[in-house]
Amino acid sequence: MVAKTDGRYRRALVNAGLEVPTSIAVDPQLGRMFWADAGSAPKIEVSWMDGSKRRPLITEAIRHPAGLTIDYSQDHMVYWVDTKLNTIEVMKPDGSMRRSILKGEMLKHPVSLDVFESFLYWITRDTGELLRQDKFGRGVQVAVQRSLANPSSLKVYHDLRYNTSLNNPCFKNVCTHLCLLVPGGRRCACPDNTVQQTSHRSTVEVVCDAPSEHARPLPQICPCQNGGQCQEDDSGNGLQCMCLPEFSGQHCEFYSERMFGSTPGSAAAIYIPILVAILIAATVGLYFIIKKRPFGKPSLTSSQSVSFRPGTNVEFNSPDFPSNRPPTGVIPAGGGVAPLDGYSLDTLSTKNTDFSNPMYDAVQSGTTDPSMGNGSGIYEVPMDPKGSKAVSGPFTEPVSAILAPSSITHRTSPQLNLRPKELSPSSHDTGKDTQLLVEEDKSEC
Repeated sequence: MVAKTDGRYRRALVNAGLEVPTSIAVDPQLGRMFWADAGSAPKIEVSWMDGSKRRPLITEAIRHPAGLTIDYSQDHMVYWVDTKLNTIEVMKPDGSMRRSILKGEMLKHPVSLDVFESFLYWITRDTGELLRQDKFGRGVQVAVQRSLANPSSLKVYHDLRYNTSLNNPCFKNVCTHLCLLVPGGRRCACPDNTVQQTSHRSTVEVVCDAPSEHARPLPQICPCQNGGQCQEDDSGNGLQCMCLPEFSGQHCEFYSERMFGSTPGSAAAIYIPILVAILIAATVGLYFIIKKRPFGKPSLTSSQSVSFRPGTNVEFNSPDFPSNRPPTGVIPAGGGVAPLDGYSLDTLSTKNTDFSNPMYDAVQSGTTDPSMGNGSGIYEVPMDPKGSKAVSGPFTEPVSAILAPSSITHRTSPQLNLRPKELSPSSHDTGKDTQLLVEEDKSEC
């Protein structure tokens, strides 16, 4: 059947040879229409959009065809489903190159099909699901929606679904009632139960013996979006939208995410515990920092220093070095010998700071007495601050503590008569390369 969009001038295009028509698809660019019949002789047929040039396309290996759809972006390929055979198939508009895209129980008996871009969409009879998969059969199917109650048809609406740049041959309509597209042009047609006459102006134009009817008002279109429902307003002059809780606006076009059950008190109940936890963590961290780093106490590295000078004494310069020495002029009990050799009262500026080895100096000088090498003994006895001889009795409090070996037990180094080989190399050259330092050229052999 065909009619105006408001239902006027209805006309039957195909009224014979049909038993159980299940689906129809039209291709305005080609001027053809396709339909499926699931009667006793299942088939898929094609004709021009005025009902002429009818012929069958598929009559074999088909049981219950349905869900015809056309892929306008891919050479006008025609897709359909077979509910009983659990298959999705495709062919060219002339019926050639038929092949199966998907088949098997995974399809769950599809009842309707549509194609958009690179995906196939179909609904199932048994489970009421909307499924999607690649239109070339690749990948796996994805459930778009479940729990549909008795689904029967599927159609994808999108601005890019159809080619809207085509020229409409019926745009300048010269037909009195109906203008139908055919391959390469258009044809005029009359409603049912009217007499069709040829116009005296042209053999192509048709004059219908039928009354002209005024255009009927189209049903109101619900402008609500995002699941909103339309209802008449109180004045009865228009429609108003009843939006879902998370949408707002005149047509429910704005999404406003809300936290259900949220109140000002509930927000405070969330932020206050977080703030308290942060403060506790900061307090604990500060406590550990203070315990690990004792602020205000002197550092050992900054309060003590070690100085070296020629000889064997090591000086520890520290302002806080404890002093257990007796007062000046007091001789300790047990004799007049101090437990240490002595104390150096010389300032550091008058000493050479180096790491000379007195034993090595004794060997270099060729004597067995190390004290004869450079005019000083291995263990030096500090001099009196006034330039007098070595201190052996009462002494004044030094400015620094001096640690030295005991002057009673050790005074001279042991007698050394051996000289290291490195210091007296042999004067006789044997001419032998004992260390294999010279490599002979093997080519001369």
